[in-house]
This record gives sequence, C-alpha cells and structure tokens, in this order.
Amino acid sequence: WTVSKFYWTGIPRSVQHRRLAAAGGAAGLPFRVPSSVDELGFVTADELISTVVHAPGQQAAKARALAAHATQVTVCDGFFALSNNLAQQLTATEYFRLVRGRPGGARDADGRETDLFGGLFEADPA
Repeated sequence: WTVSKFYWTGIPRSVQHRRLAAAGGAAGLPFRVPSSVDELGFVTADELISTVVHAPGQQAAKARALAAHATQVTVCDGFFALSNNLAQQLTATEYFRLVRGRPGGARDADGRETDLFGGLFEADPA
C-alpha cells in the first residue's frame, strides 16, 4: 500500500474573517487582535480548501492540548495565541487543501471531503 494523498493545512479566508470578527468582539483577551486576516498564517483562498473536518466533541481536548504547550501557545476563553501574540479563535473545525492525490470518502454540501482518511491508501500496482 502507498499513501496516495497529501494535504496542507489552511483556513479559508472567509472563515478567518469571521474568526477575526469574533476575536474583535471578545472583551478582555490578553492577546492583540489583528487588524487584518493577512497578519494571520494559513489564510487560504476559499476555493482551494478541499477538506473540512468537524469535530465538536473534541474542542475541549484541543484546548487542553494547546494549553499543554504553554511556552508556545496561550489559551484564554475560547481563543489562543502563538508566540506572535495574535488572537485566534479556537474552534472544533480544521481545514485542509489537497495538494496531491484525489479526493475520497464522504463529502459535505459544498463538495468538500469530510474525512482525511477516505481513499488515503491504494494498492500498489503489481
């Protein structure tokens, strides 16, 4: 078997705009709220996002995992900041861009994959 797909992490520009607005509306954050999504990393054109993984039941675990890296990440009231001290909303949804391979598995209403492992492995041709 060989791995037939490769992804990059990305956040759709439209989603990052909504997250930035949420950070701007949050009172008392110990982070700086960016003036533009262009200050944040991983901003990707919406149409390039091929895969969306929603895991609402894992959001608390994600927050704990980030908080466990206190020298690199600060978590506060549903937001976090890396060493750049820029506020980012902590959510239960992750976005990816398929850069090699073919989409596989279940799709959402927008046609995006919902499972990173769908069609991940394929048999080596003999």
